Amino acid sequence: MSYQYKISYKKGTTNSAANALSQAPCPAADLNAITVAQPLWLQDLQLSYDSNAVAQKMLSSLALQNPLGNFSLHQGIIKYKGVIWLGHSPEF
Repeated sequence: MSYQYKISYKKGTTNSAANALSQAPCPAADLNAITVAQPLWLQDLQLSYDSNAVAQKMLSSLALQNPLGNFSLHQGIIKYKGVIWLGHSPEF
């Protein structure tokens, strides 16, 4: 199957779509956005802390004193020696 086409030149002022593409872009400050991706299992882990009495006690302690021994709190996740602490939740 072959296509037949013809290339023709249109002056920028008469070809508004191409003319818009060739214009200088907006200042970068107007196009700032922040995106954060968080795996669903991390959200599930944080939710599992709600039903875990030990995790609730640790969260309270870590909120007052971070780090606490080998435990630390990082963005709502309890870590033990820098590794995510799962607790004793049946989901994990």
